[in-house]
Amino acid sequence: MAQPARANLSQATTTSVAQYNERIQVQEPAWLTAAREDPDPSVRLHALETWAQNPGETLDPVTYALVDPDESVRTRAQALWEEALAGR
Repeated sequence: MAQPARANLSQATTTSVAQYNERIQVQEPAWLTAAREDPDPSVRLHALETWAQNPGETLDPVTYALVDPDESVRTRAQALWEEALAGR
């Protein structure tokens, strides 16, 4: 039963982020969008690491990664989120 709840949370979060992006008209690089949708978790993790080297004005890549199906991607996203909240 935990899986459907996680799927609903993931879908709701992704939808909320997409709606937020539309409102503020944030455009992420095409390579990041493509990497986020790649089925290989190592590609998604590498994209997150690349983004972390030079983060933009928005934390959207991190918020998408927080609900990634792969645990390693979610773990790294959580660390980046906590760094952002701490004010790096």
